[in-house]
Amino acid sequence: MGPTRADVPLEQATRMSLPSDTLDVRIAMIEYDTAAVSITSSGGVRAPGATGAKAVKLTPNGGGTWTVATGTGCAGPWTTVQPQSSTPLVQPVVSADLLTLCPSAAGPQTPIAVQGTITGVYNSAAQARTVNTLPLEEYVADVVPGESPSYWGTAGATGPQTHPWGFQALEAQAVAVRSYVLASPGGYGGYATTCDLYCQSYRGTRYLSANSTAAAQDTAGDVMVMPSGAIASTEYSASTGGYTSSGTEGSPFTPVPDTGDGVCLTLPGFAKGSLCNPSHDWSVTVPLATIHAHWPQEGTTPTVTVSGRNGLGTWGGRVTKVTISGNAESQTVTAAAFVAALSLKSNYFTITSSAGQPVKITGHGWGHGIGMGQWGALGYALGTDGGQGNWTWERIVDHYYAPATLQTLPGTASTPFSFTRIAGQTADATAVQELEDRFDASAGQCPGTASTRPVVLATDATYPD
Repeated sequence: MGPTRADVPLEQATRMSLPSDTLDVRIAMIEYDTAAVSITSSGGVRAPGATGAKAVKLTPNGGGTWTVATGTGCAGPWTTVQPQSSTPLVQPVVSADLLTLCPSAAGPQTPIAVQGTITGVYNSAAQARTVNTLPLEEYVADVVPGESPSYWGTAGATGPQTHPWGFQALEAQAVAVRSYVLASPGGYGGYATTCDLYCQSYRGTRYLSANSTAAAQDTAGDVMVMPSGAIASTEYSASTGGYTSSGTEGSPFTPVPDTGDGVCLTLPGFAKGSLCNPSHDWSVTVPLATIHAHWPQEGTTPTVTVSGRNGLGTWGGRVTKVTISGNAESQTVTAAAFVAALSLKSNYFTITSSAGQPVKITGHGWGHGIGMGQWGALGYALGTDGGQGNWTWERIVDHYYAPATLQTLPGTASTPFSFTRIAGQTADATAVQELEDRFDASAGQCPGTASTRPVVLATDATYPD
């Protein structure tokens, strides 16, 4: 889940085709599972039996077929034009137009405008499903602002590509979105690449903006690749709390400090707190009655203690086990079970518990902490990371996703190269600046593993820098 955001108004009402859109992805629109779906477009829609209708309705019949009906709008009235259609495809008459999935009593109460096409399919269990197919980079541009607010891209001084430095966080998000969706093609039930809400926050073009389109454009085709050659499943969370998760929590990535996570800036033109991570620190007080409701055998006045940690970060790291004691009984549960039972923000916490007193839980972060922290990415981009300076999107993804490395999909058009000049007054001073640019002071090493850490080669034969 991404950072809290206001419902950003739609900035672009037409499709934004990107030069590198050569690969399609299929999105399962899970809110329309097993239900009829009505679809409109400003310039009309095409479907089996309909060449230019104002609206069409796909109704699952079972047995692998759908009924296609046409109407004058989302509410009908409907006239059947194709009673037995297999995998009906709906597309806009005007290729540049969006399709709009109408509000549904059994699904979303507001319309969802999407790029691409809509298809009615059945999964392997013969259940009806609605699938939105669209080019990869259009999908990335749609998802980025649903996960990281577009206004982040307007924060900070001017950086690479003439964008403010906050834009680097959006570009890092674009790489994470693209890699994640490509990590398991067809992995959602075999009939789709991914899903709309529980996989990544896809709401069609609701949040689409010029910034998110630029982030997709500037990083087009760039993905994180594991040493095995597989595209990395680049999970991310709102806030790591200051240290990313380890293999103990199921992460395939090297756990690292996240000094950007504590970002809190007040900049002209931004609402107070809008550039501050609200989940870096948190606390809750849990009544004993709540503990008793979940673990009744320990009585009405139990004590709760942390009995296992992963050894990384504040308090000794993320919690792995919690023990509940009382009534001459004791049981140890996993951190995952404890977090789920009490709806805690993360498994990165400490507990203050005394017999007869409510349990106080103080924690860091929001989410599983695997891979990139979205607030941390913003902090690194804006240079609020303990003096290390502004980070580019390449450095951000390298930091969070090692041992995966940044690579470009075969056949992807090249994008403009950008760089930040590192210079000193002498050759030695330049070498120092280069080292400081790559060296992670909090980790005591350069990013990556022993086999993937960067090496800088330089010569002072001509110029100091």
